[in-house]
Amino acid sequence: MTLFLSASEARRRLQVSSSIFKIFVEKGKIRTEMSSNKKQVCYREEDVQRIAQDMQSFMDMYLLASVNNHISVTQVQEEKEEEYRRKFVHQPTTTFLYLGTTPADPLSGSIPAKVRFGTPIVDHPSRIGELAEDQKPGSSASILAYMADREKGYAIPVLSVEEIETVRHAELKARFPRFCPPQSYLVLNNYPDLLTFLLERSRT
Repeated sequence: MTLFLSASEARRRLQVSSSIFKIFVEKGKIRTEMSSNKKQVCYREEDVQRIAQDMQSFMDMYLLASVNNHISVTQVQEEKEEEYRRKFVHQPTTTFLYLGTTPADPLSGSIPAKVRFGTPIVDHPSRIGELAEDQKPGSSASILAYMADREKGYAIPVLSVEEIETVRHAELKARFPRFCPPQSYLVLNNYPDLLTFLLERSRT
């Protein structure tokens, strides 16, 4: 059964002005139908709900982060409790992983997964090294070398990992000609078309 809303209720759920709401309708984002008494235009609830969810997505922080060591999604899920970075944001994120071209393997230059990260622990590299050692004995030396020239490092909790329909570099360049892989990370909220595309691929 298709459910409908009044204009005032639809705007209330979306928390947008009447002019913005009108644009959604004119662009076909929200489908309409006349009420049974032919006196009022009604708006499809499923369309309003979808737009509300998309708008919420843009309020959350999304990143695209480069990863050089190609470990499988299963390995991340089973083995990695924290990700260690020299530079990162200070809040929880949903981060799409871009696998670099080294080492060369079938997934090089692609985005095969997204990770939900918790709030990072930001501390002196010596302390980050201790955290890494607790997680995996023998790993502190490589972490300290990685963060040698930094006053602070980031230990980022891995909350969940999810495979997505793999996005290849060639497809990214075809859709977004100015796309360049991030050296560290980029905030996808600043690139709404790219974010929308990756969210759609992660829902399939």
